[in-house]
Amino acid sequence: MRTLRVRCVVTVSSCVLAAACVRAAAEGGDPKGAHNVAPASTLPRGDGCAARFAADRGIAALPSVIFADDFEGGDYGTKWDSARDDAGAVLALVDLSAEDARLGRKTLRVTATLGKNTGGGVTKWFASADTLFFRFYVKFDPGCDYVHHFCTLRANKGLAGGDRWSGFGGAGLKPAGDERFSTALEPWGDWGRLPPPGRWNFYSYWHEMAKSPDGKFWGNAFRPAAQPDIRRGAWICAEFMLVHNTPGKPDGEQAFWIDGELRGHWRGINWRTSPALWANAFTLESYVTDSWTKNPVNVVCFDNVVIAKEYIGPAGNDPRRILDGAVAAWHLADLSDGAGADSALAAEGAVDVGVPLGEAERAESLRRGGDGRAARFSGGRLSAGQGAAGELNLASDALTVCLRLRDPSGRFDCPLFSKYGGHERLVYNFFSTRIDGDTVLGFELGTEGGMTQVTAPLSMIGPSLWHDLIARYDGAKVQLFADGVWLDEGFPIGRLRQGNREPCLIGGQSRDGAVESGFGGLVDHAALWDRALTDAEVEALSGGGAAVSAARARILGAPRPLQYFRPHNKFNVGDTFPLYHDGVFRFYYLLDRGHHSAKNGLGAHQWAQAVSADLVRWEHQPLAIPITDKREASICTGSVFVNDGVFHGFYATRAADRSEAL
Repeated sequence: MRTLRVRCVVTVSSCVLAAACVRAAAEGGDPKGAHNVAPASTLPRGDGCAARFAADRGIAALPSVIFADDFEGGDYGTKWDSARDDAGAVLALVDLSAEDARLGRKTLRVTATLGKNTGGGVTKWFASADTLFFRFYVKFDPGCDYVHHFCTLRANKGLAGGDRWSGFGGAGLKPAGDERFSTALEPWGDWGRLPPPGRWNFYSYWHEMAKSPDGKFWGNAFRPAAQPDIRRGAWICAEFMLVHNTPGKPDGEQAFWIDGELRGHWRGINWRTSPALWANAFTLESYVTDSWTKNPVNVVCFDNVVIAKEYIGPAGNDPRRILDGAVAAWHLADLSDGAGADSALAAEGAVDVGVPLGEAERAESLRRGGDGRAARFSGGRLSAGQGAAGELNLASDALTVCLRLRDPSGRFDCPLFSKYGGHERLVYNFFSTRIDGDTVLGFELGTEGGMTQVTAPLSMIGPSLWHDLIARYDGAKVQLFADGVWLDEGFPIGRLRQGNREPCLIGGQSRDGAVESGFGGLVDHAALWDRALTDAEVEALSGGGAAVSAARARILGAPRPLQYFRPHNKFNVGDTFPLYHDGVFRFYYLLDRGHHSAKNGLGAHQWAQAVSADLVRWEHQPLAIPITDKREASICTGSVFVNDGVFHGFYATRAADRSEAL
């Protein structure tokens, strides 16, 4: 049984929502999520104003941005107004630039050591606004234990003198409506019951908060009914919103997002009674005590902090940094390799490198991490051999290949990028050929279990246009993308093949010394990674969200009514199992590739889903239960049930060894 990936869509009248939230505020927060209106909320999700700024560079110039710090300046003291750094042993700027292309090179690290300090952080005072958004990236070290308090927004009486501190302190005390209020987005460990550091939670003080069982007024909790545990060892994009209420009226709000997903939204909060009281101080900190924390050293890292008057969302990926992190990346202004150990190219036949692109083409190249120059192929090829120190012979169970190119004639029908040697020996091979009278674009992957091929008709994507071709293998499936649009996938078995001594060729393929080529067109750049790029990285290398959305509309066409719906390319709809819950019709179905022929006839079915509030307008959502492990051969037909707001799938599974189990 698995928990399903769902995005709820519920229709509830606004007056009912407001009344429910007023009750939640009066009763002391919402610790069980009974009044969380996130499923029906009209607040934005996914990309926000930060999406068009790679690694947040330049975002501070937006009129809606109040404050931004990516810690690249080398001294957090120049932007933040106050720091808590006991004996200089808590705060440090460190270089973690290889970890995430959405972030810069410098990161603020907070180290809390039990018995020596309680951690620390930095605070910024600012001119407030009616609605505020706070976004930061955070990574909990793999060994990080529970955190007592975290990132807090406080309302103070003013920005000068003693008034700027009026919102600090007061733990266990109920504030007056003209004195202070605060809310913190922080991990909640349920007193040691949840795996550390816990789950996301609002911890709020205001003048209508409820009394705790011990007679004191500890922060009231607001949290969803169900959410996953916080991941350690990975960067997380956290954002929260506060809407000031009309003084004395219960029309304030707060909400939070994790990685662009709206997790919680509460309305009807009477934060203040005085128009002079504004939320105007934000503290970024990790405060640790030994109440439940047992690990002696607990490390939390922060980056890319933004305070704004509009939804911020995740930072834009920097495509150049993604390319810089490849095993090899050839930008083709010359024959050098711009990443890794410099697996330089050698020209064989008619190829010209360093060809300047026109103004519009250059802009699109730069948008994808290119340099505005390309190689013009007239039947020749470029060879990288085995790469510097053999680095192009990948010893991994994952890879990604990227190729940006254009054939103005639209003919293709030739090898494009390969380490070939025939189907029995190839490791990776981008190609175009004719199959059953139609020209297809394809990718082949060689693993211990054999060769897996994924293809799509060239006519589907537009034969003579520029294309960003990406093939990605994550150990469980190989996927083919064109212009950021997922076109096909297959299900290899095992690690990448080893021992292939054929050269890595751009515009060609070789087998036992016999080389084929014939591409006539332009290649902007080519790159190879020994890992599976993320969806966000694929999107960034394909021109960004807007470009991918436009490509999806061009390639897949307008959505069809569900009764006439058929997935694209080789996919089909298998068994279906509908569900109605909380005003939403959910249509789950088996996504079938090639009529049960995938994964050597084992099926490789996955659960797909579409949702509707009226049975007329349907929204197709991400796979509910995808294949994520190479041992899974098929996610078979089953049923869905809901328990305490959490969707569960019950199904049989077919394993790669052809055994079956529930």
